[in-house]
Amino acid sequence: MNSFISRTDLEVEKIAAPRYGVVLIDAILSFAERKELLTFLMVLFTPIVFWVEHVLIPNHMGPELYYVLIFGYSLLFNRRIYIFLMAVIFIGLRYYTYSEAFTSHNWSMLAITSALYIGIGVFSLSALKILQEARSTEMKSIYSLLQTIQMRDHYTAQHSRNVAEKSVWIAKELNLYAEFQQNLYVAGLLHDIGKIAIPDAILIKPDSLTVQEYSEIKKHPQLGMDLLQHAPVMRNQTIRDAILYHHERFDGNGYPTGLIGEEIPLSARIMAIADTYDAMTTNRVYQRKRSPEEALRIIKENAGTQFDPKLVTAFTTIMQKKLPEMRNVVSM
Repeated sequence: MNSFISRTDLEVEKIAAPRYGVVLIDAILSFAERKELLTFLMVLFTPIVFWVEHVLIPNHMGPELYYVLIFGYSLLFNRRIYIFLMAVIFIGLRYYTYSEAFTSHNWSMLAITSALYIGIGVFSLSALKILQEARSTEMKSIYSLLQTIQMRDHYTAQHSRNVAEKSVWIAKELNLYAEFQQNLYVAGLLHDIGKIAIPDAILIKPDSLTVQEYSEIKKHPQLGMDLLQHAPVMRNQTIRDAILYHHERFDGNGYPTGLIGEEIPLSARIMAIADTYDAMTTNRVYQRKRSPEEALRIIKENAGTQFDPKLVTAFTTIMQKKLPEMRNVVSM
């Protein structure tokens, strides 16, 4: 149990960074997290600003370029004292550059500009910390949900991790963009959370389910949506779609809504394959474990009926690469 939780916690932190859905905010947070790239850009941009201010446009009195520098350094540093010192340095450079041109009016503008430098830096740093703390809180909320699944049903927890991993394999094979892969991974981890609301007598029943019991099982996608409705991750459409529609079938005979073909969101079509494959290749109280080859054959046989045939082709391709690697890991 502890091994699963610690590994999953690491995966969520490194792979499944939630997005805010606002391009500018996401880009700023991405830059702030990539310290090496940000350092390189600031080291490159800083002398360019000085060159523009001191050589290219020596009589330029606008502070706009220094605003950009202050903002950039506020992403790079994590303490207000550093931002304050950087602002003082820039103020000194501007004074040195334009000292001969200053009049009493210029001095008042210098004071205003100085306040703006410090204000922009402190505000940017504070806003960045608020956003990072919000993201950290969202990470913790995902982690708490994973712990809930783990404590309720160990099989479902491990199954969810496997589905998340294999869903990302398919997405990578299709060259889908990184953010989609990250969101798909989170969705995989949470796709069966609705099962914690299903009674044990049904969820882990060793015999065949009755019609009524199966109808209860079929409620778990909507139950998952209900349980997660106030969770920050539910802002993301990819995650919502995968959780709600991962049991839809390509021929329209799935649940909960009977969507057909490409009416089913891509994230859900991908997850349906990963979910079915892992369910067939793991031991369950009511079903024997199948070999990876047999499970792959069954999925290929159901292309066009249960699964999107294009995605089945992608899954077959990636599994042909992965199966030898998986056997080597097991034999070690």
